[in-house]
Amino acid sequence: MMACAAVFGFSATQIQENPLPAFTYSLHTFLAVTGMFFVTLLFCRKAIYHPDDLARSKELNVDLGPDRPLLAALLMGLMFFAYGAYQGLIAPTQLQKPPTDASAKP
Repeated sequence: MMACAAVFGFSATQIQENPLPAFTYSLHTFLAVTGMFFVTLLFCRKAIYHPDDLARSKELNVDLGPDRPLLAALLMGLMFFAYGAYQGLIAPTQLQKPPTDASAKP
């Protein structure tokens, strides 16, 4: 994911006309995937371990705590909803093309 975000972010800097939206969306993509991974780590701890490690932890009586996948799914849905609201309400005003000066054209 980080490699894809790096390539996408670098390619955004190569856009000549207005690179800000492409670079902004590369950051948004990275933050979205990172946020969902963090939510998964926080609420679905058994999902990140290998089955052999889980079996070993049961043998050693290590309690990982209960998984809460419904809460993780609700938080991810909230993240989608919040980003959709951002795109509908805030982003159109912030990611507009910069005004061009007609006298600057040759």
